[in-house]
Amino acid sequence: MFEIKSGKKAHLVVSRARSGLINRYRDFLSGKRSKRIDSWSATKLFTPGDLSFFYFGKPIGSIVAIAIVNSTHRDDVGPFDWTKRPITTFCKYRPVWFLKKQIQLSTGQKMQGL
Repeated sequence: MFEIKSGKKAHLVVSRARSGLINRYRDFLSGKRSKRIDSWSATKLFTPGDLSFFYFGKPIGSIVAIAIVNSTHRDDVGPFDWTKRPITTFCKYRPVWFLKKQIQLSTGQKMQGL
């Protein structure tokens, strides 16, 4: 069990499972063995110690992992294959807990504390 320290926030990180020819979900799963994600999209509101829930849209439609933000955010200039935004914000996440059973968003909204 872990505890969110006072003043820390929880975020829902939303990604498309597929965007054109890019399989973002497969890219995300590449961090499973190391239990860390060294660069994934974020917002400027993310701060080290915050809790993040990783949700992937269709066809997955579920929360697939939970992680702790492990770095301050940084902005990178695109272009990126998976977004039209010219500048995207990224963070590092460590540790990452990949869920054995994915949580449907409708179920997650009913859970106490989410």
